[in-house]
Amino acid sequence: VIPCNASGTNTISLTPLDSSPLIEGYVDHEVYVFAAAATSTGDVTMNVVTRSGALSTVKAYKTGGSAQASTGDVVSGSLYLAVYNDALDGGNGGFVLK
Repeated sequence: VIPCNASGTNTISLTPLDSSPLIEGYVDHEVYVFAAAATSTGDVTMNVVTRSGALSTVKAYKTGGSAQASTGDVVSGSLYLAVYNDALDGGNGGFVLK
């Protein structure tokens, strides 16, 4: 589990804490934990900002990956686990929010 600071409303950027392992890309089943900075007001996407720059922006999903997270699905101050899944979005990958 990789602890992160989060920023953004509908595009959530996750910045791993300094104590986190070196991240070079998305890995299937990798888990990021964060407290939401804002409540979502539309479709939610996410990216991870590594020490060498931001990774690609991918969709965030709710209900186990069956629907994209949207308005009100992410609530400011709430704690979330974001689990990366390569198979989502037609193989483009995405995060399942828990």
